[in-house]
Amino acid sequence: MNNLSAVESIFFAALDKGSPEERAAYLDQACGPDRELRACVERLLNAEPRVGSFLQAPAPAVPATVEEPPLTEKPGSVIGPYKLMEQIGEGGMGLVFVAEQQQPVRRKVALKILKPGMDSRNVLARFEAERQALALMDHPNIAKVFDAGATADGRPYFVMELVKGTPITEFCDLRKLSPRERLELFVPVCQALQHAHQKGVIHRDVKPSNVLVALHDEAPVPKVIDFGVAKAVGQQLTEKTVYTGFGALIGTPAYMAPEQAMFNQLDIDTRADVYALGVLLYELLAGSPPVEPERLKRAALDEVLRIVRDEEPPRPSQRLSTSQTRATIAATRQSDPGKLARMMRGELDWIVMKALEKDRGRRYETASAFAADVRRFLAEEPIEARPPSPWYRLRKFTRRNRVAVFLTAFVAATVLAVLTNTLLGLRHVRQERDRAVQAEAVASERLEEVTREKERATEAEEGAQAVLEFTLLKLVAAARPKGLEGGLGRDVTVRAALDAAEPDLERQFTGRPKFEAIFRNALGENLIYLGEPARAIRHLERAVKLRREEFGPDHPGTLQSVHNLAAAYRIAGRTDEALALLEDLVPRARAALGEDHPHYFLGLNNLAEALIMAGRYDRARTLLEEALGIMRRVSGDDDPHTLHVQSNLGDTLQFLGQAARAVELLEDAMRRATKVFPPDHTELLGITNYLALAYHAAGRREAALALLEKGLAQAKTSLGPDHMSTLTLMGNLAEIAAQQKQYDKAIRLFQELLEAARRGPEAGGLNVALAQVRLGECYYQQRKYAEAEPVLRQGYESLKPLGANLPPVGKDALIQALDRLDQLCQLQGKPEEAAKWRAKLKEWQP
Repeated sequence: MNNLSAVESIFFAALDKGSPEERAAYLDQACGPDRELRACVERLLNAEPRVGSFLQAPAPAVPATVEEPPLTEKPGSVIGPYKLMEQIGEGGMGLVFVAEQQQPVRRKVALKILKPGMDSRNVLARFEAERQALALMDHPNIAKVFDAGATADGRPYFVMELVKGTPITEFCDLRKLSPRERLELFVPVCQALQHAHQKGVIHRDVKPSNVLVALHDEAPVPKVIDFGVAKAVGQQLTEKTVYTGFGALIGTPAYMAPEQAMFNQLDIDTRADVYALGVLLYELLAGSPPVEPERLKRAALDEVLRIVRDEEPPRPSQRLSTSQTRATIAATRQSDPGKLARMMRGELDWIVMKALEKDRGRRYETASAFAADVRRFLAEEPIEARPPSPWYRLRKFTRRNRVAVFLTAFVAATVLAVLTNTLLGLRHVRQERDRAVQAEAVASERLEEVTREKERATEAEEGAQAVLEFTLLKLVAAARPKGLEGGLGRDVTVRAALDAAEPDLERQFTGRPKFEAIFRNALGENLIYLGEPARAIRHLERAVKLRREEFGPDHPGTLQSVHNLAAAYRIAGRTDEALALLEDLVPRARAALGEDHPHYFLGLNNLAEALIMAGRYDRARTLLEEALGIMRRVSGDDDPHTLHVQSNLGDTLQFLGQAARAVELLEDAMRRATKVFPPDHTELLGITNYLALAYHAAGRREAALALLEKGLAQAKTSLGPDHMSTLTLMGNLAEIAAQQKQYDKAIRLFQELLEAARRGPEAGGLNVALAQVRLGECYYQQRKYAEAEPVLRQGYESLKPLGANLPPVGKDALIQALDRLDQLCQLQGKPEEAAKWRAKLKEWQP
């Protein structure tokens, strides 16, 4: 027995045919070899003139002659605990209302109920399938199902999340979202469909009106709705599930996969939704689907199906270039037509066209694979999609145009045969002449290329030789016994070797500026880590000058040297010079390399560090928040640079009085850093230092002291007593001990810090001066005035030369030293000297 729905579907489709010939051709295609099916349809067709409008499906614009059952549900009606408020939609089989749930909670929901008169077995099964499909799924981008039931007259309904949204294409156009923002909004739609597929459900009608976008906390959130034509895969959604009848078509033609454009859809799989997602992305980018909906509306059914199955769509960039409304489309994407088409040309075209492959075996295997390629594009990583090969395009063209290709080939072969004899005599002469000319050109070009390559190779070889000679003869040779050429003894330090070799550096690289810049940049960077910023500055200033002359100010190598020079300025207390360099560097890096390049987002961090030194914490926080957002997206939460920026942001927040937020950020950074770094890594010790300061600012003083004690012990053991990280932890531990009036402990730590600093090369630096002032203050608090005065004088004398370059913390220390010296002189009965200190104090006070 033939399926009833198949008979109905083919019968009504055949009625639309204009002539007996068209009807017969359609029946040949629709019924195929099934004679019983065709006989049944033909009996209905023969009876149709006698039956008249009884069997005739009403035209969309003409009222049906059969009276439909009256609607029993309307605003104000109550179904179970739900009160209907307004009708907001009508599908092929259901009505959708906004309803207010009365109990157990009060909330607005969407209630979908089967239309009166739509109680055929097929419709009931489809309606229940949608209910079951949605109940299977739990995803933030799929409308949730809350409840289900039946009305008093037995018609099923289900209650789902009320999505107050706009179709995704309208939302993007109204808000003029850029192509990048549209791609970011598209990714969760793919993820929602992937979730449905994993639950064994195919949507089969993905289109803009079924993907609504609503704002949640000002962030756009897409929601996939209407699984009313969903098909279960590998499971039975409900006991009433019926097979899609032969001759029934499910879906919207403009968004339909080629395999859906057939009367038998038994072989549909999840890749049909991948195709529809490709159409959706096409429309989001190019402003319209691959096939214009108006064209499909005008075409007959068999022509619609042929277009969907066989016509290859143009690439999105092609569609945009030829669109009559391309200026409007580009404006709604914050671009101009030429720029927008260029952006889509290439990788975006490849991604979309892979999803729109007619052969589903060549599409993305899953919706998540589609989303992953979009994310790779956004992250500027290599994508999986590739343009089709020339042979593939030729094969597709030949299949579409078999007759034309055959005739063209035949005519071409005939013409070729005629011309061959005519041209054969001339061919040999021309070939010989062309070979001679080409050989001469190739030889000349090759000679020039070989000459250039030889020059580059010679330059590289000479530069490498210079680096090798300097390293071996000046640095490594320093370990020779004393008395031998260049020998300083086997126990020589790296610093001593550099001291001995430095005078020969410029002579060694005379005429080789590129290699001199490389060597000086590396040397300067390492001198920073050795705690010698003043010496590092000499080499880095030279490296910056050479690289600007050789490569220009925007070259990555130049920007790297500028980064290092700014860091050396900052550590040396030359904050204004560091700020000037970084204020110029950051916009250059963004313009030349883009915001996802390390020179930009690390430049933001370095600029923020200089601003912190200058006491400009609000702007530093803004820059660090931007840098952290980029780095989390580009490098991930656990990347060492990401953790460094996060810890800087936490430190800045505690300066701004946001201690609780600072602790939260720094504790998270500490948890991640302990998984990434060994216990003695300087980055981990730096986070330890900042977290202790945040604890202290939050009033957790004992926790701060314990953390600093632990960090200092680790630094001394692993890095030694003179390392910068050790001295930083020691200084902060002494500072907090002093604030808690543990003066003996603070004095011991400050004395140890100053002793270590005197052994180092930067004995007159800012940190040493601060420690001197803090030590003097501790003596003063203990009334040890004789010990306090000389230390405070030393602190003042160390800070005074820095003058205008003093950061806020340095100015505060200088003022504190002068104030205490004034008080000490008064206590010691030296009023004239006290007056001198008071006069100096007035010069520095604001």
